[in-house]
Amino acid sequence: MRANAKRVYEDLPAIVERLRAGDPQSRIMREYRVGYETLRAAAMTVMSADELAAAARLARKMHSTGGRFQKGHVSWTTGRKGLRIPGSERGWFLPGAIRGAAARHYRAVGTIRVRADHPTRRQRRGGRKPSAANRPHRRYIKVRDDGPPGRQWVAYARWLWESANGGLPAGLVVVHLDGDAMNDDPSNLGAATRAQALALLMKLRPDVAKLRRKKSASAQRRLKGVTRIRHAGRAIGVWDCSGCGASYYQPDRPERCPKCGGGAFEPRPAGRLAG
Repeated sequence: MRANAKRVYEDLPAIVERLRAGDPQSRIMREYRVGYETLRAAAMTVMSADELAAAARLARKMHSTGGRFQKGHVSWTTGRKGLRIPGSERGWFLPGAIRGAAARHYRAVGTIRVRADHPTRRQRRGGRKPSAANRPHRRYIKVRDDGPPGRQWVAYARWLWESANGGLPAGLVVVHLDGDAMNDDPSNLGAATRAQALALLMKLRPDVAKLRRKKSASAQRRLKGVTRIRHAGRAIGVWDCSGCGASYYQPDRPERCPKCGGGAFEPRPAGRLAG
């Protein structure tokens, strides 16, 4: 490479003349087998930066028009629809055809399947995620092939109710009057508001109401005399570190202060504002 650079400096006057005449820099670099930085450093000993930029613009103007499409050019693909090679028809996708995993998982419109309900927001937030066997099961029916998956499947109970009564009014949900989500008999279906659906659940499942009251009472006893705030639908206490004074908002007394490493916490007395 040093020998190539030496040749550039030896032929520098001729190279500068070629650059000023519009000879592309890439052609000169190929002839002398040097990089752009070597050629530019040699040319800058004779030419200014503006002169070198002007020479580059002249070279582009003189030599870069050959590969462009001229005005009025007609492409060879004009009037053709795709590239047709004899024998390639065997690998074409037919309209509506699906393959691979999509074909294995496909279910036709009208298919009914049983699926467990997703964990509630309270269960996900509290880390209590019951298994699918312990969650309510209900039927779903596929009503369409297009659109997102959430709109391809609807609850079978709702589909039955809407088939008999028309569209479901806004703000109402379809409920099972006996509390059994798998009993989709039309006589067991009804439309209700969410508040009415919750009241029906409490009436049919008193154990659910008892469990909720028990948890609420336990939280009241645990946070007795402590300043409480509401967060995500539940009460949490305010605890102050006796070492650095940092405040923490948790349902239970913290075990260790991440800031100072101390483990002594005092509950903020009830009545003081949670700052």
